[in-house]
Amino acid sequence: MLSIENDFYPQFVQEHTTVTVSSSLRRGDTVATLDAADPDLTTTCHGQECPCAQQAFAIESGNTEGLFAIDGYTGLVSAASDLDKHDGEVFKLFVSVVNRGLDLRTTSDVRGPKNYGTLTIVIGPSEQQSDSSDNSADERIHIRHKRASFGVLFTIYSSFVLFLFLIASVGVASILISI
Repeated sequence: MLSIENDFYPQFVQEHTTVTVSSSLRRGDTVATLDAADPDLTTTCHGQECPCAQQAFAIESGNTEGLFAIDGYTGLVSAASDLDKHDGEVFKLFVSVVNRGLDLRTTSDVRGPKNYGTLTIVIGPSEQQSDSSDNSADERIHIRHKRASFGVLFTIYSSFVLFLFLIASVGVASILISI
């Protein structure tokens, strides 16, 4: 017989998570999946389903615009609406995980305390926008390096030309003085 004693509470595998998603995400598209572990699954429940190892996820705050939804059973965070109007914005969601609740067999409350974490969502340009732009991020970095290299070469070349001009000027001045 399974014990329903809740010896452990779920803890986020990663308490603070940051993801970057495309602004081309549409309603229902996956943003992130929160992951929590509860040692009760292997100790108290011995690998079987029992209420003290079932998890319930929630967004506690930070979702003021209602842009994100969470599946309370799986921790899957999805876009609750299209994100195309939010390019460049950052959202910090405060999330929680707790044992699911009542043991239906005994009506015992096995929830325990909530464990809190944060999910920071950075909305970047859509894949279409970055693909259709003149240069990808890697290309822009390469171009910046090429421009920097050109600037160094131009400075060296200009210094060399100035040096030659000064030598020529000194030579002409020497000739004029000797005349």
